[in-house]
Amino acid sequence: MVIRHHGEPAVVTRDNRGASTAALSTLNAGRPEEETITIRQSKYLNNLVVQDHRNIRRQIKLMTGFKSFRRAQTLLAGIGLIHLSRKGQYRTPHGDSSSQAEQFYRLAMKKISRSYGNQPTLMWQSLYCAGRISEAGWLKGCTGR
Repeated sequence: MVIRHHGEPAVVTRDNRGASTAALSTLNAGRPEEETITIRQSKYLNNLVVQDHRNIRRQIKLMTGFKSFRRAQTLLAGIGLIHLSRKGQYRTPHGDSSSQAEQFYRLAMKKISRSYGNQPTLMWQSLYCAGRISEAGWLKGCTGR
């Protein structure tokens, strides 16, 4: 599924797991030498990738029991976005000088408006209850004034 979305990699860094060896051997079978996927075996390079996910895993452990997959997916996307933004890996449109918080809230508003559809009052009420906007902001959002 990942290859379908992102294309085939040129280089793969892996540790000593047997399943990844078999999968990469299958991908490389029957290819010309110049088109094969280069396999790097390094415990330490792979650990850098795992360390990147450690903070997310730590937060998820505390939040088990989501009622729907959609809510869990939304929350994980938000946590991942915060980490990308913090590390400076989130790309903004050229000329956008907004802060990390403003970028996050803009993306969150897009997601929330998609979730609530044609019910803006519920969207603004949820932001108010979560402490994200003031009462004046809630009233302005609900009434459009």
